[in-house]
Amino acid sequence: MITTALKRCSHWIESHRDVLLDAIRIPLGVFLFGKGLQFAARRDQLGELMGETGPYWFVSAVVGHYVMLAHLVGGVFLVLGLITRWAALAQIPILLGAVFIVHVPEVFGLQQTAELELAAATLFLLTLTFLHGAGRFSLDYWLERKNREYEAHASWPGRHVTW
Repeated sequence: MITTALKRCSHWIESHRDVLLDAIRIPLGVFLFGKGLQFAARRDQLGELMGETGPYWFVSAVVGHYVMLAHLVGGVFLVLGLITRWAALAQIPILLGAVFIVHVPEVFGLQQTAELELAAATLFLLTLTFLHGAGRFSLDYWLERKNREYEAHASWPGRHVTW
């Protein structure tokens, strides 16, 4: 009985892969946009996360602005499904830094934090989104479909447009 249910579930996932990708991509984009708003509202929080940079304060400022803008713009692009792979790719270095530079040392310092798990899960979902792209309910899918329709109509005899 459990095996049958697992087979049905597996079959549903395989046949609705694009819907599952959208179910991951859209909430992920909303979450990242919210984090971007949070960093924009509380810039000191981002500075605390990155730690003291000493005389290289401008590095912290540049990275902080990149993180904030990448989360805001990338989050919107992920929700819309527009240039999805590029939006996910822009987020991956940020999350790699969050996991390995910011949060892993906290774990070794025996500080209890759930931020490491959240950053690692977000990194995993961004990697999935980068590898598999957007689903059916995205602007990427819609634009690709429109491009195919245009190319199909443009290849008909007598319908060529010359510029």
